Amino acid sequence: MNANKTLSIIVTITAVIILVVAGGIRLKSVSSANQNNCTEEALMCPDGTSVVRSGLSCEFAACPAQDFYIGTLSTSIDGDLSLSMQSLLPDAKEPYLIPLRFADARGVDAYVNRPIAVRGQFVVGNIFMVETYGNPPNEVVVGTPSTNTTVVQTPTYTLGRGDVAVSVGQSKSIDGLVVELESIIGDSRCPVGVQCIQAGWVDASVSLSTTGETSKTVNIRYAANTIPVKFGNYSVSIADVTPANISGKAISIAEYTVIFHVEKAPVVTAGAEGVKCTESGGLWNATHKECGGIDANKCSAIGGIFNECGSACRHNPNAEMCTLQCVQYCQM
Repeated sequence: MNANKTLSIIVTITAVIILVVAGGIRLKSVSSANQNNCTEEALMCPDGTSVVRSGLSCEFAACPAQDFYIGTLSTSIDGDLSLSMQSLLPDAKEPYLIPLRFADARGVDAYVNRPIAVRGQFVVGNIFMVETYGNPPNEVVVGTPSTNTTVVQTPTYTLGRGDVAVSVGQSKSIDGLVVELESIIGDSRCPVGVQCIQAGWVDASVSLSTTGETSKTVNIRYAANTIPVKFGNYSVSIADVTPANISGKAISIAEYTVIFHVEKAPVVTAGAEGVKCTESGGLWNATHKECGGIDANKCSAIGGIFNECGSACRHNPNAEMCTLQCVQYCQM
């Protein structure tokens, strides 16, 4: 009886040992398989550290995030948005790009190709989920305090063709147009780092004038999708406003500088005949010297010959098809 009991204990212990060894081999085999499935790649993060692929899906681990990042908002051909910022690599010739995903993308289009500050967290690798965004503050800290901390100035809007920067009380001339920034009427821009329903706007009171003409005071709004203000053959809009709106920091009127964008339409001279046509309420066709939309009396008054039934294909005599209808016009 005791011998049978002893033999039973020995058999049980042997079975347990076999199971443990087999399980260990199995665990090691699965672990090795997981390691072998992930390619050995490293992704550099914005702070200079690197992350590798891991897990069952072999995705890159999320990069460590700092308080916020600044750079230029760029867009690809496919419409994907990314933050273009200076690389920490000393010999890098290309900027570092952070792919962006926005929790709320309303108003983002206004920042394309312009400086932007984003706050949020990395979700996979260097893909950054933006929780809040806005105009950059005057200076920011790049990197983490424990690694590479550097103070850099905010990127400023680069003046392009047709741009002019005007402070409150100043007047500047561009392409024959005098722009005077009289005052800032209102500033509802979303503060940097604060989540808002909309990006907000700035309303400016501006005086526009040209040489020898009476000036005109208009209100110009700085916001997304704002239609430029027309003045003569000029179109005037606001490209940027400084300083940025920072929560808890008041901006005095004297601190504001507005960058205006001015486009001048070319002046088309119609000639004496064209002027007579338009003054009579007609539509001038300079190519064929015709004045349409006026009657026989007006045509005679401006020295033209009225045609009561002209061909609809008179401008294209070789047309394969032509509608049978009379077209009235005044031939000059």
